[in-house]
Amino acid sequence: MNGWHVDWKCFLRWNRRRPGFALVVVGVLALGIGASVAVFGLVDALVLDPFPYPQPERLVAVGVEMPGIGRDLSFFEALSGPDIVGLTAGHQSFESILPFDLNSVRVRGPEVPERLFAAYVWADPFPVFGMDPVKGRGFDAAELAAGAEVAVISHELWRRWFGEDPRVLERSLVADGVSYRVIGVAPPHSAIYGADLYLLSQVRLADLPRDRRPFHLLARLAPGSGPAAASQELSLRAARMARELAGEHEAYRDWRVELIPWNALQAYPYTEAAWLTMGAVLAVLLLVCANLASLLLTRAVGERSEIAVRLALGAGRWSILRMAALESLGFALAGGLVGTLLAHWALRLGSAFLPVALQGSGRPVAVEGRVLLFAAGATLLVSLLFGLAPAWHRLRADLREALADSAHRNTAGRGARRAHGLFIGVQVALAVILVAAAVGLLGELEQVLARDLGFEPEGLLSMRISLPRARYGEQEVPRFFHQLVDQTRALPGVRSAAVATQVAPSTFFGAELHRRGEEEVPEGGRPRPFHTVVDEGYFATLGLPLLRGRLPGPEDSTCTLVVNQLAAERWFPAGAVGAEARLTGSRFDSGWCRIVGVVATVRNRGWSEAAAPEIFSVHRQAGGRFNQMFLLLRTAGDPETVVPAVRAAVQALDPDQPVYDIATGEQALAGQLATRRAAASLVSAFAATALALAVLGIYGVVAYDVRCRSGEMSLRMALGATSADLAGQVVVETSRIVAAGLVVGCAGTLALGHLAAALLPALATRDPGILLVPVGAVSLLALLASLLPAWKVAGRLQPAEFLHRR
Repeated sequence: MNGWHVDWKCFLRWNRRRPGFALVVVGVLALGIGASVAVFGLVDALVLDPFPYPQPERLVAVGVEMPGIGRDLSFFEALSGPDIVGLTAGHQSFESILPFDLNSVRVRGPEVPERLFAAYVWADPFPVFGMDPVKGRGFDAAELAAGAEVAVISHELWRRWFGEDPRVLERSLVADGVSYRVIGVAPPHSAIYGADLYLLSQVRLADLPRDRRPFHLLARLAPGSGPAAASQELSLRAARMARELAGEHEAYRDWRVELIPWNALQAYPYTEAAWLTMGAVLAVLLLVCANLASLLLTRAVGERSEIAVRLALGAGRWSILRMAALESLGFALAGGLVGTLLAHWALRLGSAFLPVALQGSGRPVAVEGRVLLFAAGATLLVSLLFGLAPAWHRLRADLREALADSAHRNTAGRGARRAHGLFIGVQVALAVILVAAAVGLLGELEQVLARDLGFEPEGLLSMRISLPRARYGEQEVPRFFHQLVDQTRALPGVRSAAVATQVAPSTFFGAELHRRGEEEVPEGGRPRPFHTVVDEGYFATLGLPLLRGRLPGPEDSTCTLVVNQLAAERWFPAGAVGAEARLTGSRFDSGWCRIVGVVATVRNRGWSEAAAPEIFSVHRQAGGRFNQMFLLLRTAGDPETVVPAVRAAVQALDPDQPVYDIATGEQALAGQLATRRAAASLVSAFAATALALAVLGIYGVVAYDVRCRSGEMSLRMALGATSADLAGQVVVETSRIVAAGLVVGCAGTLALGHLAAALLPALATRDPGILLVPVGAVSLLALLASLLPAWKVAGRLQPAEFLHRR
């Protein structure tokens, strides 16, 4: 312990004498470690642990695949009430289950009516969460059986509406005209899909229609039951149900269910971008280590006289190695501490500005728990990586060589020069990989943004309105929306207005397509196009040109349909106009309708996905069955300026009716690309940092090498060499190392391409064109970084003075 204590004192004393060197090392380490800790904090909050449930691996979601009607595996609105009963009755693998239906409800807020997101449940959610409420209790058996009018509210709603009032259990909420007594408050950040309320359904699951599938199912695995055993039990139940029901219900043909951990399901949108960004920041951390290793190795070479004296006085190699280890560990601890503090402040500041699409469960992103463990592990690993080369150099020190070199402090051995060359090559390779990743991401994003949407998002404004069934019957629903469209169309700045059940790019709901004369079910099941219910002004508002036929009008007394061009080509090759079709779904059966027109195809799921077939029916002809609609406006100027006037128009028709999900066309599209934009921005920033570090590393190594070779270069000048000759020789020698790094970097880029296939298709296809930018940029900067110090030192050499000293 005495030796360690002495070495610590030496380390501190040496760096007090050279504060500039210590500050540079600690600052570079703090930036590298801080960036990696901050990114890992994001990965932890969005991917590793998006919901802070106890034993989150036991919380699973049930997904369903229905090949009979062309639906792939879905975890969103995939089950009917009888499905849930059949799958879970007498189950052995689940400790508790939570069937729920998501809906929005109109609630009288503290100031104005609001639309809140509600989960109607058939069980108490807290046993599934594995958590207790922070206030009150959950639903008891009597309340569940009676469908009592009681509510559990989210922690966010408790804070926002009630100011975390402890007397909230004495309060009530009026939702869709029904008064609910508040009995509990959920823990922070535990709401499923951001639900504000948990309400009890008053209908038994078994009594619901089998062909109505708007429900979800969460379950907590029983102790000792793993996901594999639970999946097997569930699959056997599903296979039995499919055999019994396939003859009566087409949807059960080859019906299949699957379990997936809930956190993995919620993290899916962020996983690839998160790990790609994490890889980029770790590459930057390696660059930091290579730079610092080169810097410390340079200093170690300059300290050979001190090493020679220590060895001559009897110091052992273990003490020399211990000094190097303490040096790197001391710098790493200081850099790690400062970097962790920087990451903490950056995450606190940045989490408030995260796009909505990157906020996950809403849990604050912070340096805690496993993020702190990562910070500690990164600090220790970094101390090992950048301290290894200097320690090895000191360990291999030869006493006679060290004493001989002590007289010539400005010389460096071949081993040190080889190590410097290795560090340059590593930095160049990592810089190439990161710049290629940034170029690939930015190029892919540019290609996505260049796709033709088929409609113009600029000037579009959408908002959602949900009319309560208790007050609006089948006659009142279409009348309300017809009046609303007439009033908003007349507002200043509004060119046209319409209503629709869904609007691009958020098109989700489909229906089964039946074609007249099609007696048997086609192989592979009936087609399932997107089905959107619209009014007659929808096509002009969105800007969909009519290609054939006509558009529906007030004169149409019978059911009419409009199809997009893709649906017409795929399913009506003989001609769509005049054909008869029928659309059926869990909540809709149009009956036999006549197709009257074909409109252009738009990217109904936005930039990210290819356009899909879509069929439009008329809201006026739907009998008031669709009470939740989007109001769509085309404005002459900034769409957001007309929002107050639209709110006033809605309030004039119904003072208790809120509007929600307000978004411009650009905002709706931007949300789709938030993850890609964030990944592209972060990787680009890390690529720029990598280039800067590589240039600084090359400059520093070349400057030191030239200074160490000043004697050799002076002798060459005395023999007739010019400054240009000497600078050219240094550049050529450095270029060989840079070329090797470029080759390794290009090979690494192509080899790692398949890991980023979803975000970097150019890399996935091994397109060598993507390497032109990184190779060109790194080559040019490396040339400048080696030429400047070589020319600077060579120009100052005085051969006569050197020869006189010799």
